Amino acid sequence: MCGAGSRIRWDVPARAGMPALKAYWYEGLNSTTTEEPAGNLHAAKGDARNFPPLLKTLREQYPDEEWNMEGGGFTLYVGDKGVIFTGCYGDRMHIVPFEKMQSTPKPPKTLARPKDVFTDFIEACKAGKTDTSVPFEYGTRLTEFALLGNLAQIAGEGKKLEWDGPNMKVTNLPEMNQFVKRENRKGWTV
Repeated sequence: MCGAGSRIRWDVPARAGMPALKAYWYEGLNSTTTEEPAGNLHAAKGDARNFPPLLKTLREQYPDEEWNMEGGGFTLYVGDKGVIFTGCYGDRMHIVPFEKMQSTPKPPKTLARPKDVFTDFIEACKAGKTDTSVPFEYGTRLTEFALLGNLAQIAGEGKKLEWDGPNMKVTNLPEMNQFVKRENRKGWTV
């Protein structure tokens, strides 16, 4: 059983000329709230939400900034040169503070812009294409990354999972592999 709030950290090693990366996921209620989750989805609302500590610092430092965090979530990208904020699904992506965004030259558009992901997928199917604006290889890796967070929640607080992606297995807690893959029913093998 997962708790009412969690923080998950992924440690991605340096690879193919890219530096190491730490990614964090915060969800649910924060540890100090006395509020209960709301609605049918048992969602955390307002200040009862489990926000990263950096957000509090940024909100204090930039009180006039528009922090649109409704509708499902937001993302903070933290780098050596600053912070980028996006609302849910990349809405209102900007450098923090927004004034810095306005003075930063826009990068050239080098990728095709689809109408939307769903339309792009349907048009590719109708045309018999296997390439879409978001490649399936990217989607499978992103899904694997996110599902590892679910697996970490099942493992429990303070437990570290070591993942062997090419072999699709947890190497340090073998009991967790029962949640990774199960035997298909007869007649449904791949």
